[in-house]
Amino acid sequence: MMTVTLDICLCTFQRPIVADTLASLEAAERPKGLSVRVIVIDNDAVPSGQAVVETAGQRMTLPVVYAHVPGGNIAIARNAALDRADADWIAFLDDDERVDPFWFIQICKSLTSGQADAIFGPAVANYPPSAPAWMKQAQPHAQPVPVRGGQIHTGHTCNAALRWADTAWQAVRFDTNFGQSGGEDTMFFAAIKAAGARFGATDATVYEDVPEARLRFRWLARRRFRIGQTNGVSDILTGGRGRRTLSASAKVLACAAMTILTGLTPARRNMWALRLVMHAGVVAACLGMRPAQLYGHTPPPNA
Repeated sequence: MMTVTLDICLCTFQRPIVADTLASLEAAERPKGLSVRVIVIDNDAVPSGQAVVETAGQRMTLPVVYAHVPGGNIAIARNAALDRADADWIAFLDDDERVDPFWFIQICKSLTSGQADAIFGPAVANYPPSAPAWMKQAQPHAQPVPVRGGQIHTGHTCNAALRWADTAWQAVRFDTNFGQSGGEDTMFFAAIKAAGARFGATDATVYEDVPEARLRFRWLARRRFRIGQTNGVSDILTGGRGRRTLSASAKVLACAAMTILTGLTPARRNMWALRLVMHAGVVAACLGMRPAQLYGHTPPPNA
């Protein structure tokens, strides 16, 4: 059986929970013929994650490569991982996720089917008992596969894999201009698609425990606004500023109306309000507002 190599690109920033991510990779079943390596890039100003990663790696049969690449910029960290990747396939995970026991098997199934060059799987949110009831019902922290209009136009790095060696997109890198605001993954996968990659979905699933600091509408709204800004910037780059401004403004009004109409149903009301905020972010970007800095610093407790 021919061996296929897979490099997992895992960036970390002041999160000891990355040890749980590594443990889940070690525990997951791996199909025969798949050779896996984990590349961990620590983006903190100091190598704060080194002891955690190296200790976890000593308990694993999977090889773990640790590198300290300071910069407080997630795009710099992701690019450092790509510069070290030399496998047939690469995958992306976040440092606060755990993979499903059959994650590797599902990735192999999806990439060997010949139907897609880049695949995206769902990230399931696990809420603590203290989470608001509406949040448990609506699951606003979950990251589904980004399907729009029946197609996948771009993707996310919280759970993705793609062909890498000898591809037309092997030289593509993350835009460091988005490395502190977020959205660098959206721009990266847009470039991958422009280079000819076919996108698809996979059943490979990851799980994320939602921390107390993120159990706030304010945190969600801030994140959705940034997502909207990223989408707006993308449209500006493709010359669609005027059209997108009008379209997003109309959606803001529509979402405002739905927020009012669903006011007695907290889950629906808050999700419509979050959609409103996202479209407001698109408008803000089209009008020239710079994206907020979300990465590269230690956030306040209620950020």
